[in-house]
This record gives sequence, C-alpha cells and structure tokens, in this order.
Amino acid sequence: MYKIQEVSKKEDFMLIQKLEHIMRKEDMKNGNMIQNINEVNINFLKDLPKGYFIFYKNEEIVGYLRIFAPTQFSRINFRYTLGPFFIISEFRGQGLGKIFLNMLFLNLEKKHPKKLLNIVLAVAEKNISAIKLYTSCGFTIFGEEQFHLKFQGKFQNALWMQKILNY
Repeated sequence: MYKIQEVSKKEDFMLIQKLEHIMRKEDMKNGNMIQNINEVNINFLKDLPKGYFIFYKNEEIVGYLRIFAPTQFSRINFRYTLGPFFIISEFRGQGLGKIFLNMLFLNLEKKHPKKLLNIVLAVAEKNISAIKLYTSCGFTIFGEEQFHLKFQGKFQNALWMQKILNY
C-alpha cells in the first residue's frame, strides 16, 4: 500500500520530471511552495551528491523529500539535512507525512546500522502543521534563523529541528 523509493541516479530523471510537474501545479494552486524544484535540481542532476525519496500510496506518487548527503563527523556520527518535504495537497491531513517520515528513518537506520544519525531540517515558524508533524515524529527545536524560508509567499523566520536515530 505504501512505498518509499530512493531516487539517486540520472536514469531516474523521468521521476524527477514528474515531480517537477506536480510541484508546479501545486505552486500555481496555492503559492505555499518553499522553493521550485528547478532550484533544487541543479546540483542533483550534475553531481548527484544528494537525492530524493519519493512516497507512494497504491502506486500513486503522493509526495517527496529532498535529502542532502550525510556529513560524517566521526566514525559513528552522521548528519543528514532534510528539505523540502512535500505532500500533494489532496493527500494532506491523512497522516501520510508521519508514515513516510518513519519509513525514511527506517531506511536511514538500515543504511547506517550502529551509527548515530542526526537528522536536521528547517521549517517556517508559521507552518504550524509541519511543526506539529515533525514534533510528533520526535524532532525537537534547537535554533532559529530570521527570514530563512519562503512560506505563503513571504520570507519567514525558520525553526531548526533535529532528531537523533540509533541512540
């Protein structure tokens, strides 16, 4: 029923184009997009140091998450930076964000067994539903930054949140 797929190869370009189309439709519909997929795709298509996780429900794409390659701080400590995380509007409010984040965490834990993983993200402080989602998934706020993210057409202050895995 639910599936998560890591997209990290140039051969998966068709999926990236499909995501781009979905995001543009959403952007025109409500103006809430943090950034256009073309802005985040530039390095992805060039060097592929980063990747996407695409989320499916019954074989239909319902969202995606951009993940930046881990930074290794020691033999046992890695940091992943997430964002943007996106659920198509018609699938919001169904608990899918939490399901997909938990699937992502399991995926990362399998990639790095017995490693300490620090997962960080920035969220607009006025994006209350996203903050509730991240908090329900175990993220805690550890900092803030002024005018860092675009939300509802304006730059907003961002809250930095983190979650530790394999602790």
